[in-house]
Amino acid sequence: MADLEKITINYAKFSDDKISEIANGDMSGFEPGVREIVYQEVQKRNLPENLLKVADAHQEEITDEEFGELLNIIEMCSCPSCGISNSKLKANLRRTVLSFIVFTTWSSYGYIACEACLSKERKKKLFLTALFGWWGFPMGLLRTPYSIVMYFIDSRKQEEWTKSIIGNFIIENLGLLRVNKKDSEEITSMIEVFNSRF
Repeated sequence: MADLEKITINYAKFSDDKISEIANGDMSGFEPGVREIVYQEVQKRNLPENLLKVADAHQEEITDEEFGELLNIIEMCSCPSCGISNSKLKANLRRTVLSFIVFTTWSSYGYIACEACLSKERKKKLFLTALFGWWGFPMGLLRTPYSIVMYFIDSRKQEEWTKSIIGNFIIENLGLLRVNKKDSEEITSMIEVFNSRF
């Protein structure tokens, strides 16, 4: 059982941004009483009342029907990269390998955009990998060809990646999406944040 007094003291030290982040997230796994502490902090700091609506909305289970509705709403939003609204949004992975002698870093992150912007972003990462991935030993030599091959395999799995990545986006942002589902500009802004976080 959580020591609610310690949690209250700890949460009081958090910044407004941290409290907002907690309120916007999934609090279903929190110990009894902790959610109320977050609510108290939101009210005490005069943070937007919308945060409490988002927190409450995030707690309800999502049905298959609602999931499909949110998926459709997201796919019909304007592209966060170019602003075009007449093209259905898609999603795929951006894979990157960068190396320097014995240091190699590789990453694989989802990206949501119209088909043209998605293709452009993925090609940019492919180019970076092909140019800068090889220069680390041994991982650069191993990861770079893998990443290049996966680029082509991922291209053939566009629909699977779209459902998976947008599905994860829905689960991560469920409360915000429920509260803002009629505000496509806000959802586009959320997608823009999602795309730029890595």
